[in-house]
Amino acid sequence: MSDDDKRWDDRTDRMTFEVRRGDTTVSSVWTNSVRNAFRKQAGWAKLQGARAAAAKHWTARVWYRHSQRWLQASKEGTVASKSGSFTDEREWGKKCFEDLDQRRMGRPATSTWSTDFILREGLSREEIGLDCP
Repeated sequence: MSDDDKRWDDRTDRMTFEVRRGDTTVSSVWTNSVRNAFRKQAGWAKLQGARAAAAKHWTARVWYRHSQRWLQASKEGTVASKSGSFTDEREWGKKCFEDLDQRRMGRPATSTWSTDFILREGLSREEIGLDCP
Protein backbone atom coordinates (compact mmCIF):
# COMPACT_ATOMS: atom_id res chain seq x y z
CA MET A 1 0.00 0.00 0.00
CA SER A 2 1.15 3.48 -0.68
CA ASP A 3 1.55 5.89 2.23
CA ASP A 4 -1.45 7.90 1.00
CA ASP A 5 -3.77 4.88 1.18
CA LYS A 6 -2.68 3.72 4.63
CA ARG A 7 -4.90 4.53 7.56
CA TRP A 8 -3.14 4.42 10.90
CA ASP A 9 -6.31 4.33 12.95
CA ASP A 10 -7.52 0.98 11.54
CA ARG A 11 -7.01 -2.26 13.38
CA THR A 12 -4.36 -4.65 12.16
CA ASP A 13 -4.08 -8.42 12.14
CA ARG A 14 -1.17 -8.26 14.57
CA MET A 15 -1.71 -9.79 17.95
CA THR A 16 -1.09 -7.60 20.98
CA PHE A 17 0.01 -8.75 24.40
CA GLU A 18 -0.76 -7.09 27.69
CA VAL A 19 1.27 -7.27 30.88
CA ARG A 20 -0.03 -5.94 34.18
CA ARG A 21 2.55 -4.49 36.51
CA GLY A 22 0.89 -3.20 39.64
CA ASP A 23 -1.75 -0.67 38.61
CA THR A 24 -0.50 -0.13 35.07
CA THR A 25 -1.02 -2.22 31.96
CA VAL A 26 1.55 -2.27 29.17
CA SER A 27 0.55 -3.53 25.73
CA SER A 28 2.86 -4.45 22.89
CA VAL A 29 3.01 -6.42 19.67
CA TRP A 30 5.37 -9.39 19.39
CA THR A 31 8.91 -8.19 20.11
CA ASN A 32 12.03 -9.64 21.68
CA SER A 33 10.89 -8.24 25.02
CA VAL A 34 7.57 -10.08 24.77
CA ARG A 35 9.36 -13.27 23.76
CA ASN A 36 11.75 -12.94 26.70
CA ALA A 37 8.83 -12.30 29.06
CA PHE A 38 7.19 -15.53 27.81
CA ARG A 39 10.41 -17.46 28.38
CA LYS A 40 10.84 -15.97 31.85
CA GLN A 41 7.30 -16.89 32.87
CA ALA A 42 7.72 -20.40 31.48
CA GLY A 43 10.91 -20.77 33.50
CA TRP A 44 9.15 -19.57 36.67
CA ALA A 45 6.32 -22.05 36.02
CA LYS A 46 8.81 -24.93 35.70
CA LEU A 47 10.58 -23.80 38.87
CA GLN A 48 7.30 -23.72 40.79
CA GLY A 49 6.42 -27.18 39.46
CA ALA A 50 9.71 -28.58 40.73
CA ARG A 51 9.25 -26.89 44.10
CA ALA A 52 5.69 -28.25 44.31
CA ALA A 53 7.10 -31.76 43.80
CA ALA A 54 9.58 -31.10 46.62
CA ALA A 55 6.74 -29.95 48.88
CA LYS A 56 4.79 -33.12 48.07
CA HIS A 57 7.83 -35.28 48.84
CA TRP A 58 8.55 -33.37 52.07
CA THR A 59 4.99 -33.97 53.23
CA ALA A 60 5.27 -37.69 52.52
CA ARG A 61 8.77 -38.13 53.99
CA VAL A 62 8.93 -35.66 56.88
CA TRP A 63 5.50 -34.31 57.83
CA TYR A 64 4.02 -37.68 58.77
CA ARG A 65 5.67 -40.51 60.63
CA HIS A 66 5.33 -43.71 58.63
CA SER A 67 5.27 -45.91 61.73
CA GLN A 68 1.99 -44.44 63.01
CA ARG A 69 -1.31 -45.79 61.82
CA TRP A 70 -3.19 -42.50 62.22
CA LEU A 71 -0.57 -40.41 60.46
CA GLN A 72 -0.09 -37.89 63.23
CA ALA A 73 2.18 -35.05 62.26
CA SER A 74 5.85 -35.35 63.17
CA LYS A 75 7.61 -32.67 65.22
CA GLU A 76 8.69 -30.91 62.01
CA GLY A 77 5.14 -31.11 60.64
CA THR A 78 3.70 -29.64 63.82
CA VAL A 79 6.19 -26.76 63.74
CA ALA A 80 5.35 -26.07 60.08
CA SER A 81 1.62 -26.07 60.73
CA LYS A 82 1.91 -23.78 63.76
CA SER A 83 4.16 -21.31 61.95
CA GLY A 84 1.83 -21.15 58.95
CA SER A 85 4.80 -21.16 56.59
CA PHE A 86 2.99 -23.42 54.13
CA THR A 87 0.46 -20.72 53.27
CA ASP A 88 2.82 -19.04 50.77
CA GLU A 89 3.14 -21.65 48.03
CA ARG A 90 6.35 -20.25 46.54
CA GLU A 91 8.26 -19.97 49.80
CA TRP A 92 6.91 -23.29 51.09
CA GLY A 93 8.22 -25.21 48.07
CA LYS A 94 11.61 -23.54 48.43
CA LYS A 95 11.82 -24.40 52.15
CA CYS A 96 10.77 -28.00 51.49
CA PHE A 97 13.41 -28.41 48.79
CA GLU A 98 16.15 -26.95 50.96
CA ASP A 99 15.17 -29.17 53.90
CA LEU A 100 15.03 -32.37 51.84
CA ASP A 101 18.27 -31.50 50.08
CA GLN A 102 19.98 -30.99 53.43
CA ARG A 103 18.61 -34.24 54.89
CA ARG A 104 19.98 -36.33 51.99
CA MET A 105 17.47 -39.14 52.36
CA GLY A 106 18.82 -41.20 49.46
CA ARG A 107 16.12 -39.99 47.08
CA PRO A 108 15.88 -36.79 45.05
CA ALA A 109 14.01 -33.94 46.70
CA THR A 110 12.20 -33.19 43.42
CA SER A 111 11.58 -35.68 40.64
CA THR A 112 15.20 -36.19 39.51
CA TRP A 113 18.73 -35.63 40.77
CA SER A 114 19.36 -33.31 37.81
CA THR A 115 16.50 -31.04 38.85
CA ASP A 116 17.87 -31.01 42.40
CA PHE A 117 21.25 -29.92 41.06
CA ILE A 118 19.76 -27.10 39.01
CA LEU A 119 17.70 -25.82 41.97
CA ARG A 120 20.64 -25.56 44.38
CA GLU A 121 21.39 -21.86 44.66
CA GLY A 122 25.04 -20.86 44.45
CA LEU A 123 26.22 -24.35 43.49
CA SER A 124 24.60 -25.25 40.22
CA ARG A 125 23.58 -22.80 37.51
CA GLU A 126 26.74 -20.78 38.00
CA GLU A 127 28.83 -23.87 37.26
CA ILE A 128 27.08 -24.87 34.04
CA GLY A 129 29.14 -23.92 31.03
CA LEU A 130 32.36 -23.22 32.92
CA ASP A 131 35.49 -24.73 31.46
CA CYS A 132 37.05 -27.52 33.50
CA PRO A 133 40.74 -27.03 34.35
